[in-house]
Amino acid sequence: MKPALLPLLLGLFVSLPLAAQSSYTANQQVEVLWKERWYKATILSASAKTYKVHYDGYGSSWDETVPASRIRPLSSPGSPGKAALKYGKYGCSASRYVSGQYEYSPKGSFVLARNGTYAYYGFDKPSTGKFTVAASGVISFSGGYFNGGEATPMVDRENRYYVVFPNNPDNRWTCSWVAAK
Repeated sequence: MKPALLPLLLGLFVSLPLAAQSSYTANQQVEVLWKERWYKATILSASAKTYKVHYDGYGSSWDETVPASRIRPLSSPGSPGKAALKYGKYGCSASRYVSGQYEYSPKGSFVLARNGTYAYYGFDKPSTGKFTVAASGVISFSGGYFNGGEATPMVDRENRYYVVFPNNPDNRWTCSWVAAK
Protein backbone atom coordinates (compact mmCIF):
# COMPACT_ATOMS: atom_id res chain seq x y z
CA MET A 1 0.00 0.00 0.00
CA LYS A 2 1.30 3.46 -0.88
CA PRO A 3 1.95 5.73 2.13
CA ALA A 4 -0.20 8.49 0.61
CA LEU A 5 -3.27 6.24 0.67
CA LEU A 6 -3.01 5.37 4.36
CA PRO A 7 -4.24 8.77 5.69
CA LEU A 8 -7.08 8.74 3.14
CA LEU A 9 -8.24 5.25 4.16
CA LEU A 10 -7.84 6.03 7.85
CA GLY A 11 -9.95 9.18 7.42
CA LEU A 12 -12.64 7.15 5.65
CA PHE A 13 -12.87 4.60 8.48
CA VAL A 14 -12.85 7.28 11.18
CA SER A 15 -15.67 9.21 9.47
CA LEU A 16 -17.98 6.20 9.02
CA PRO A 17 -19.37 6.24 12.57
CA LEU A 18 -20.05 9.99 12.27
CA ALA A 19 -22.09 9.45 9.13
CA ALA A 20 -24.15 6.80 10.91
CA GLN A 21 -24.81 9.20 13.81
CA SER A 22 -26.22 11.85 11.48
CA SER A 23 -29.16 9.65 10.43
CA TYR A 24 -32.41 10.87 11.94
CA THR A 25 -36.03 9.83 11.41
CA ALA A 26 -39.37 11.62 11.26
CA ASN A 27 -40.82 12.54 14.69
CA GLN A 28 -37.42 12.18 16.38
CA GLN A 29 -36.63 14.79 19.03
CA VAL A 30 -33.27 16.52 18.39
CA GLU A 31 -31.44 19.79 18.96
CA VAL A 32 -30.74 22.10 16.03
CA LEU A 33 -28.05 24.76 15.86
CA TRP A 34 -29.40 28.18 14.88
CA LYS A 35 -27.33 31.35 15.22
CA GLU A 36 -24.80 29.76 17.60
CA ARG A 37 -27.46 28.31 19.98
CA TRP A 38 -29.01 24.86 20.23
CA TYR A 39 -32.81 24.62 20.15
CA LYS A 40 -35.05 21.63 20.78
CA ALA A 41 -36.77 20.50 17.60
CA THR A 42 -38.63 17.62 15.99
CA ILE A 43 -37.67 16.06 12.66
CA LEU A 44 -40.64 16.41 10.29
CA SER A 45 -39.10 14.67 7.28
CA ALA A 46 -35.77 13.50 5.92
CA SER A 47 -34.20 13.49 2.47
CA ALA A 48 -30.79 12.32 1.26
CA LYS A 49 -28.77 15.14 2.87
CA THR A 50 -31.21 17.41 4.69
CA TYR A 51 -33.93 17.35 7.33
CA LYS A 52 -37.06 19.45 7.70
CA VAL A 53 -37.39 20.41 11.37
CA HIS A 54 -39.99 22.06 13.60
CA TYR A 55 -38.61 24.10 16.51
CA ASP A 56 -40.45 23.15 19.71
CA GLY A 57 -42.36 26.08 21.13
CA TYR A 58 -42.38 28.02 17.86
CA GLY A 59 -45.01 28.40 15.16
CA SER A 60 -44.76 26.46 11.90
CA SER A 61 -43.48 29.59 10.14
CA TRP A 62 -40.12 28.82 11.82
CA ASP A 63 -39.90 25.29 10.30
CA GLU A 64 -36.86 24.95 8.07
CA THR A 65 -34.73 22.48 6.14
CA VAL A 66 -31.25 22.00 7.61
CA PRO A 67 -28.19 19.85 6.89
CA ALA A 68 -27.24 17.04 9.29
CA SER A 69 -24.24 19.11 10.42
CA ARG A 70 -26.63 21.43 12.33
CA ILE A 71 -28.39 18.60 14.18
CA ARG A 72 -27.39 16.65 17.27
CA PRO A 73 -29.24 14.05 19.34
CA LEU A 74 -31.41 15.44 22.11
CA SER A 75 -29.95 15.13 25.59
CA SER A 76 -31.74 12.26 27.26
CA PRO A 77 -34.61 13.37 29.53
CA GLY A 78 -33.88 13.08 33.22
CA SER A 79 -30.13 12.94 32.69
CA PRO A 80 -27.89 14.27 35.45
CA GLY A 81 -27.82 18.05 35.48
CA LYS A 82 -31.35 18.41 34.12
CA ALA A 83 -33.15 20.96 36.25
CA ALA A 84 -36.37 19.92 37.97
CA LEU A 85 -39.45 22.06 37.52
CA LYS A 86 -39.31 25.07 39.78
CA TYR A 87 -42.71 25.83 41.28
CA GLY A 88 -43.71 29.43 41.86
CA LYS A 89 -44.24 32.62 39.92
CA TYR A 90 -43.12 33.11 36.30
CA GLY A 91 -43.12 36.54 34.66
CA CYS A 92 -43.95 36.65 30.94
CA SER A 93 -43.18 39.01 28.08
CA ALA A 94 -43.62 39.14 24.33
CA SER A 95 -40.98 40.55 22.04
CA ARG A 96 -40.98 41.88 18.53
CA TYR A 97 -38.28 43.28 16.30
CA VAL A 98 -39.02 46.85 15.17
CA SER A 99 -36.70 49.29 13.39
CA GLY A 100 -33.54 47.38 14.24
CA GLN A 101 -34.26 46.72 17.91
CA TYR A 102 -36.36 44.48 20.12
CA GLU A 103 -39.41 45.81 21.93
CA TYR A 104 -40.63 43.92 24.98
CA SER A 105 -44.18 43.94 26.29
CA PRO A 106 -45.04 42.54 29.73
CA LYS A 107 -47.79 39.92 29.55
CA GLY A 108 -48.56 39.20 33.19
CA SER A 109 -47.45 36.21 35.20
CA PHE A 110 -48.50 32.72 36.16
CA VAL A 111 -47.95 30.58 39.23
CA LEU A 112 -47.30 26.83 39.11
CA ALA A 113 -48.43 25.04 42.28
CA ARG A 114 -47.16 21.66 43.49
CA ASN A 115 -50.69 20.23 43.29
CA GLY A 116 -50.68 20.51 39.46
CA THR A 117 -52.73 23.70 39.19
CA TYR A 118 -51.75 27.04 37.71
CA ALA A 119 -53.13 30.57 37.87
CA TYR A 120 -52.53 33.20 35.20
CA TYR A 121 -52.49 36.80 36.44
CA GLY A 122 -52.95 39.05 33.42
CA PHE A 123 -56.58 40.03 33.87
CA ASP A 124 -58.63 41.60 36.64
CA LYS A 125 -59.34 38.11 38.00
CA PRO A 126 -56.91 35.17 37.86
CA SER A 127 -57.57 32.49 35.25
CA THR A 128 -56.94 29.00 36.62
CA GLY A 129 -56.34 25.55 35.19
CA LYS A 130 -54.21 22.44 35.52
CA PHE A 131 -50.83 21.42 34.15
CA THR A 132 -48.74 18.29 33.65
CA VAL A 133 -45.01 17.95 33.05
CA ALA A 134 -43.59 15.47 30.52
CA ALA A 135 -40.26 13.70 31.02
CA SER A 136 -38.81 16.14 28.46
CA GLY A 137 -39.70 19.05 30.79
CA VAL A 138 -42.47 20.39 28.54
CA ILE A 139 -45.42 21.72 30.57
CA SER A 140 -48.89 21.09 29.08
CA PHE A 141 -51.80 23.25 30.21
CA SER A 142 -55.50 22.38 30.39
CA GLY A 143 -58.26 24.79 31.34
CA GLY A 144 -57.87 28.50 31.97
CA TYR A 145 -56.25 31.04 29.67
CA PHE A 146 -53.42 28.69 28.64
CA ASN A 147 -55.83 25.85 27.74
CA GLY A 148 -54.25 23.59 25.09
CA GLY A 149 -50.92 25.35 25.37
CA GLU A 150 -47.39 24.28 26.21
CA ALA A 151 -44.34 25.73 27.90
CA THR A 152 -41.13 24.40 26.34
CA PRO A 153 -37.90 24.75 28.36
CA MET A 154 -35.25 26.92 26.74
CA VAL A 155 -32.01 25.14 25.96
CA ASP A 156 -29.24 26.26 28.35
CA ARG A 157 -31.59 28.72 30.13
CA GLU A 158 -32.65 27.23 33.44
CA ASN A 159 -36.20 28.12 34.59
CA ARG A 160 -37.08 29.88 31.32
CA TYR A 161 -39.76 28.72 28.91
CA TYR A 162 -41.27 29.50 25.53
CA VAL A 163 -45.03 29.53 26.07
CA VAL A 164 -47.49 28.99 23.21
CA PHE A 165 -51.26 28.54 23.45
CA PRO A 166 -54.27 28.90 21.14
CA ASN A 167 -55.45 32.30 22.49
CA ASN A 168 -51.99 33.89 22.35
CA PRO A 169 -52.19 37.05 20.23
CA ASP A 170 -48.37 37.32 20.16
CA ASN A 171 -47.66 33.76 18.90
CA ARG A 172 -45.15 33.05 21.68
CA TRP A 173 -44.14 34.42 25.06
CA THR A 174 -40.93 34.09 27.02
CA CYS A 175 -41.53 33.32 30.70
CA SER A 176 -38.94 33.22 33.49
CA TRP A 177 -39.10 32.12 37.10
CA VAL A 178 -39.42 35.13 39.41
CA ALA A 179 -40.09 33.86 42.92
CA ALA A 180 -41.41 31.04 45.07
CA LYS A 181 -45.06 31.58 45.87
